[in-house]
Amino acid sequence: AYVQNVIEVGEDRYYVTADSGILKQSPDGTNVRVDSFKHNWPMVNCCLICKDSTIICGTIGDGVMAFDMEGNFKWHVDKAAGLQNNDVMALMEDVDGNIWVALDRGVSVIYKDGPSLIPVPEDVVGKVTSVFMTSDKHILIGSNNGLYKMIPDNSHRVEFLGLKQKVWSISEIDGNLFIGGNSGTMIYDNFGKFTKISDVGGGTDILRLRNGDLVQATFAPIYSFKRNSSSWEQEIYIKNFYVPALNLLEDHLGNLW
Repeated sequence: AYVQNVIEVGEDRYYVTADSGILKQSPDGTNVRVDSFKHNWPMVNCCLICKDSTIICGTIGDGVMAFDMEGNFKWHVDKAAGLQNNDVMALMEDVDGNIWVALDRGVSVIYKDGPSLIPVPEDVVGKVTSVFMTSDKHILIGSNNGLYKMIPDNSHRVEFLGLKQKVWSISEIDGNLFIGGNSGTMIYDNFGKFTKISDVGGGTDILRLRNGDLVQATFAPIYSFKRNSSSWEQEIYIKNFYVPALNLLEDHLGNLW
């Protein structure tokens, strides 16, 4: 089964798979399926674990579904319920517990206390690839058209920030905003300036490891970044590893998944 996310809660470990449901690892290392969907499990493209321990799954063709930690179904929102599109590219939970859904056609928000949705149409931002909330509570939207910011007022307007290329990822580490695009990885600063730090396209995830290393997944190798006095230096982190990677995770032993 293709694993979309690994969730650790205390001593329990859960695997949310793309096509084989939710698996719980038992003490002897075997995996037991805990959801009740069986053969009706949809194609899951992304997932996250919320602050209240709800597992949110974004699917291809079936919208968004929620489960508790034991795999029990909680709710389902799709196009018929007001979602703009049933193909989910990315998910994010904001500080208030609302779920932001990056869709193949725009962005929607599923409010924690009700089914209300905020639509951001495809004709405004393009096909959404990533959604990110910065430390100062700004919502950034990456799409095939570039980088956008949602204005934090009741109008929910979006502002184009530039970068006329496909944005694969948005990450914030140590106050730096890393934007992974088709032509490489950029730093986006508080003055609205983009500074390219890598010519490798398809940067999909950046992670700060426990030892301080900054590593990035791409559509080719895994790279590391190091900051010197005036610039960033990039080098291959894992030699002879050329498998496309979407996400990185460091476990409690320091292993890189």
